[in-house]
Amino acid sequence: MLRGGDEGLEQWRWRRDDQAQVPIDLSGADLRGAKLASIVLYRVKLDGADLRESDLSGSCLDQLVRVNLDGAILAQAYVFHLTDCSARNADFSNVRLNPAVIVRTDFTSAKLTHVQGGYTRSEQAIFRDADLTGALLQESTFPGADFAGATLTRAFLDKCDFTGNQFPRSQSLPDEPLSVQSRQRRPERGKPGRGQSRRR
Repeated sequence: MLRGGDEGLEQWRWRRDDQAQVPIDLSGADLRGAKLASIVLYRVKLDGADLRESDLSGSCLDQLVRVNLDGAILAQAYVFHLTDCSARNADFSNVRLNPAVIVRTDFTSAKLTHVQGGYTRSEQAIFRDADLTGALLQESTFPGADFAGATLTRAFLDKCDFTGNQFPRSQSLPDEPLSVQSRQRRPERGKPGRGQSRRR
């Protein structure tokens, strides 16, 4: 049904509207390149599914575990839980994440511009070379995350916890005020850091 084109998606929408509380198990399903825009996948188990290069824009997703999302389009989708997923080169622009749980998921080179991800709880996620321009991630935690090469321009990181993160020496958190209360905060320009004194 999910590979049945527009007609198949209409049948899916009708059935999910009528039986939204009935769980469906699509674990291990091969949905690579499928056109699944603007559908409800709540209470649909997709553990281990292949969704590479699929179009999930505007869709509502349930917990994703060991799902391959490489190259997939999830723009404006709702995603609240990813564990052990691969989302390399995926498009998560304007995705609604908050509140979300992200565990050991790889977002290498993914597009996460303007994601709404406040209060996200992340653990050992990889954001290498990802674009998080304008991302709203206030009061989120990212212990053990890898942000090497990531773009954080105009990202809102107020009260975020970046304990144990990997940032290359040439990279830093965005300038204030967007990260004014982020942990690992840099000293303000022209002001001494902790343990330093002004030159007289």
